[in-house]
Amino acid sequence: MPHINILSPHVADLIAAGEVVDRPASVIKELMENSFDAGASHVTVEIRNGGATMIRITDDGCGMAPEDAGIAFLRHATSKLQDESGLEAITTMGFRGEALAAISAVSRISLTTRRPEDPEGIRMTLLAGDIEEMEPAGCPAGTVMSVEDLFYNTPARLKFLKTDRSEASACIQAGLRCALGRPEISVRFLRDGKEEFFTPGDGDPMSCCYALLGREAAADLLQVYSEDSGLKLRGFVSSPAAGRGNRSAQYFFVNGRYIRSQLLQSALEQAYRNTLLTGRYPACVLWLEIRPGSVDVNVHPAKTEVKFSEERRVFSLLYQAVQATLQQEDRLGLSRGDRSDGASGREAGDPIIPAAAPADPVGPATPLTDRSVPAASAGLAGLAGSRPSVPSDPADPVFRPAGAAASAGPTAAETPTAPTLSRTAAPPAQPAVPGPGPAPETSWNRGSGDVSDPALSSASLSQAVPGVPSAQPGRYGASAQEPERDGASKQEPDPELFRQQSLFASPTAEYRIGEGSASAPAEDTAADSAGEAANSVPAHRILGEAFRTYIIVECGDRIVLIDKHAAHERMNFDRLRARTQPAAAQQLLLPKPLRLGPEELALTEQFGELLAEFGFELEPFGPGERILRAAPADLRLEDAVPALEEILEHLRSGGSPDPAAARDEILHTVACKAAIKAGWDTSAQELERLAVEVLSGRVKYCPHGRPVSVTVTRKDLDRLFKRIV
Repeated sequence: MPHINILSPHVADLIAAGEVVDRPASVIKELMENSFDAGASHVTVEIRNGGATMIRITDDGCGMAPEDAGIAFLRHATSKLQDESGLEAITTMGFRGEALAAISAVSRISLTTRRPEDPEGIRMTLLAGDIEEMEPAGCPAGTVMSVEDLFYNTPARLKFLKTDRSEASACIQAGLRCALGRPEISVRFLRDGKEEFFTPGDGDPMSCCYALLGREAAADLLQVYSEDSGLKLRGFVSSPAAGRGNRSAQYFFVNGRYIRSQLLQSALEQAYRNTLLTGRYPACVLWLEIRPGSVDVNVHPAKTEVKFSEERRVFSLLYQAVQATLQQEDRLGLSRGDRSDGASGREAGDPIIPAAAPADPVGPATPLTDRSVPAASAGLAGLAGSRPSVPSDPADPVFRPAGAAASAGPTAAETPTAPTLSRTAAPPAQPAVPGPGPAPETSWNRGSGDVSDPALSSASLSQAVPGVPSAQPGRYGASAQEPERDGASKQEPDPELFRQQSLFASPTAEYRIGEGSASAPAEDTAADSAGEAANSVPAHRILGEAFRTYIIVECGDRIVLIDKHAAHERMNFDRLRARTQPAAAQQLLLPKPLRLGPEELALTEQFGELLAEFGFELEPFGPGERILRAAPADLRLEDAVPALEEILEHLRSGGSPDPAAARDEILHTVACKAAIKAGWDTSAQELERLAVEVLSGRVKYCPHGRPVSVTVTRKDLDRLFKRIV
């Protein structure tokens, strides 16, 4: 007796249906995609009892002729594919001819359809895939497909359906994904007679996101646009401050088709590295347009997974475009009228749309703001990789940057050459001569006697930051031009003072920006960079500090609250990350012995070279012990051991991170330990420097992802005090 049986066509259809249709949401996806392929401009979706009782899709597409409707429900019957050559250039949502056959095999179907040029349409009813009735009918142009009693003949599948509420939620999500992919099509979704969502179908991606994702989510979206020979990326990503607890709000579309892609997801989340809180995920709605021959959509029965022929290019395009957008985020919400160029700005809560930048094939792209970020900042940002050009799209007014119509932008000849970054030694600063009376304790001389910080002297800051008043003699130390008292001889530079100076030094004090010429005077370059930094900072006034933690800055019609620790931590992180040479180390007068566990010992061996690069010098010191002989010069001596222990804990809990991730973990800890702390006394010059860095847009988030600033508008305060309603 044979053991191998040939299944009947009916059983084979039921099995095939399970590959395409596993729940009511699958039916909605397939039928909506058919409506899109039919050229519909309006689609209405109705469900009852979570879709198990009834699903109805109504569209105003091209409809079907009676002879086509009679064979549309046969397996592998399709109007979208002629031969195997069509598989190399699929431009439609469906192409395999399996959806209608699979759905009809497990349900009761009623179909009414008419082409615009036909005088009458056709009405059909099917049961388990067999046509029961077919007759002419008067009906509007388009198609109405009603699917009832889903899985009535497959109890094994029916019993695994969830509650009506759960299935309805899945149906709504499936409809939302389809609607997001086609902003030019108006979609209305009804659940048990109640409207769940409606999209206007005006082709505006922002209005589509507003209708489907909500006002608050749309207000946190940042526009992304990039194009590169056959690849075009557009859409929106969320602000790092609006991170979510899961990835459910990540929507990727390839040629209008919703997909799930580990490649795109990884590129997105890597672009948010060092700006997003741990355990939080970005949201996005991104449309990728690619040549049909460069993507394979026939790798999954539900067509939700694809393969790219040029994965590296796709990854790089998305990563660099999102990273460039995040760098241009206006965290402060300052109107452009507050800046020196006098351009108009946006209202609070409006979505942030960065302007476009011209392409720069040599170095980092020009920042997407009206005022260029200072050269030092642009150079540091460029070390992570070239930023992509963000050209405007003449065919798409929605994604055309603001002001594109008024000005075509600089020509190629007018586009400035990107600056190059060359390492130079900072000139040793002369220690300030103390004035009469003890100097007040600041964050830099804390625990180091009466020595004040020459990097924050009134003379140096008045040059680096125009508008900063000179400090009174005797309060922050005398200026370098002050005559020596009592014939005292000029002192030699103190290495400890130089170390403290580097903690809060301007990038121009450590790096020289220019055209690659090593002979350019560092002083002139620093002055030019300082002037450029001043031009990019809006007029502001520091009102003081709250709780010795938050800097209060009045800027136009807004109050900006700045977390001084988070801001300084980010400054340290960017400075350390931009280093091209090993960090300076300080030898410990009394080496510190460390008792480590087996895992920590293994990590010191695995990442020994990386730790040494940042100034941690460890040597074996007996069984299970290491001795710390040197620590980074950026750290205070008392923070060296806690910083090392914290680094090892991060590396241990992170499993086996790649070298780049391990390097960032070390930088996070060193930058945090070297930053000023909440509750510390901070001088006026230090507050001004922090405010300048934040208001210029160079500092937005701390390396751990916390926002550095919060903005309160005058209108918000007026509402609080009931001045306006």
